[in-house]
Amino acid sequence: MLRLVYIYYGTLLPGWSSLRAIGHDQRHFIELWLKYWVIYALLQGLGVLTDFLLGGLSFYTGLKLILSVGLW
Repeated sequence: MLRLVYIYYGTLLPGWSSLRAIGHDQRHFIELWLKYWVIYALLQGLGVLTDFLLGGLSFYTGLKLILSVGLW
């Protein structure tokens, strides 16, 4: 269920907003969403790396959940 929330708010809604900004040629919003996608890509890459390196630790999943909720 939490994954669906991440997909909706982290990918689908920003994707739709990005397309609207491009369609209406709103330069300020295009730059804003481009920055969002660059940061999103960096965080996704960091997530994969930390999952690989720390995934075996018993407390990692709980810590990741707490950080995800806290940063949201």
